[in-house]
Amino acid sequence: MLPKIALLLALATLARVQAQLPPSDDTPRLWPQPKQLFLGEDADDLFLDPDTFSIEYDETDETDDILVYNTAYYTKEMFKRKPSGDPPSGTSINKLIINVEAPADQTTYPTLGMDESYTLTHSEGKQEIVLEAKTSFGAIRGLETFSQLLQMNRGFVIKKGAGLQIEDAPKY
Repeated sequence: MLPKIALLLALATLARVQAQLPPSDDTPRLWPQPKQLFLGEDADDLFLDPDTFSIEYDETDETDDILVYNTAYYTKEMFKRKPSGDPPSGTSINKLIINVEAPADQTTYPTLGMDESYTLTHSEGKQEIVLEAKTSFGAIRGLETFSQLLQMNRGFVIKKGAGLQIEDAPKY
């Protein structure tokens, strides 16, 4: 009986604890960890305004249904919550530009050995982040990483994101 009471007290205590990270914890929680991640030690924060932010495709890309669907999905998921707390400061990011070397068509499926690598880059002073990928499936992986970078409970902020550089690809 005593262990059950202790368990109930522990669960009640956990239920009262806020689920948000403390303001001093600025570490991005990316899963899986990218091969290379650079966030500047003293870099400015980046923030997105859901009312003005857009995801665009490079003019030379022939956008495909798979990427268009996933872009709409991630846009909806990223901005599902309303920001809370003080308005963010730092550099405003108004767009994510996606460049895909070889867009998929409706008959393309991911295969073993397919190049799903991507890079996410922010050039300091610019109001855009660039996502470059060899294939649409690499771009989708980059969209997932981008969505994980945002600290949604702090006003859609990428802490210390100015000059951001991420390179990644699946291990298989």
